[in-house]
Amino acid sequence: MCKIDATLLWLFGAAIVQNTVYGMIAPFLTLKLEEFEIGGGWSGLIFACYAAAVIFWSPIVMSPLLIKYTGGKLIPCGMLLMGIVFTLYGLIPYMEGSPGLIITYCCVLRGFQGIAAATI
Repeated sequence: MCKIDATLLWLFGAAIVQNTVYGMIAPFLTLKLEEFEIGGGWSGLIFACYAAAVIFWSPIVMSPLLIKYTGGKLIPCGMLLMGIVFTLYGLIPYMEGSPGLIITYCCVLRGFQGIAAATI
């Protein structure tokens, strides 16, 4: 029989909260991009940055880190990075200027979000 300890339950609960928060952010990101007159193609690129970061980070970087550090140390770091990224999404409505700057900012955030997800 599988024994479930408090740490596992805490991580499971934190993952649920994290995914719920992202589920609330994602629909509004597309609407915000439309307000800045950023089209669907650019929006698709922004969302694809997440997958690219996960694909790159998981096997290439994460494997050596797991050997050096335990998951108990890496998972909180990934969750912290994810929280920072979610907070930085809140700055998008205050950005003014060129759409290129906003696209770059969002791609960088999505990349770090993918790194955080792969770390978790």
